[in-house]
Amino acid sequence: MRIFRKKSSQIFTETPMQKAARFLIIGLLFTGVLWGFWVNNASRMAELERERRPASRPLDATRTLTKEQETALALFIDNFFKAYGVPLDVRVSAAPLPETWPQNPEQAGTVFLGLCPAARQVVFYAPPLVRGALGEPLSLYLAHVHFLPYYAGGNWPEGLAAALNLITARLDAKIAR
Repeated sequence: MRIFRKKSSQIFTETPMQKAARFLIIGLLFTGVLWGFWVNNASRMAELERERRPASRPLDATRTLTKEQETALALFIDNFFKAYGVPLDVRVSAAPLPETWPQNPEQAGTVFLGLCPAARQVVFYAPPLVRGALGEPLSLYLAHVHFLPYYAGGNWPEGLAAALNLITARLDAKIAR
C-alpha cells in the first residue's frame, strides 16, 4: 500500500478561450459590484435629500393663488433648497399666525415666510446664518414694511414674489463675493 501517489505527468494548461472566459467573468463581477455601489449610493443620497427637504408644500389657505402660481412657488421652493441648502417654508393663512417661530426644533433651520392677508400680518424667520447673509435691515424690512403696500392694494401674491426675489438676490450677492 502506497501512502503517496505518484504525481501525474500531465500538467493542466488553460486554453486561450478559457483565459478569456475567466477574464470576462471577473470583469463582469467587478463591474456588477461597482454598479451596485453606485446605485446604492445614489438612492441613499436621494433619501437623505428627501429627509432634509421641508415636508410642507406652499400652503395657501385663502385660495388666492392660481394653480400656476402654486406650481411656480413649489418649484421656487425646491430650487431654493437646491441652491442654498436651506429649506424654505411659505404659508398663506386665513387666520392670524403665531408670532413666535420656530415652533419646534426641526423648524429652526428653515426660512419661514408666513402671510395672513386678512390680518395684514407677516411672520418672517431666517436661521442665524441666513439672517446674517440677508442683513438685519432686510429682515426687518420684509417683516414690517415690504408687504404693507401690497396688502393695501390687495395684491399680496405680487408682494410675495417680490419678497422671494429680494431674498434670493441678497443671498446670490453674498455668495458671489
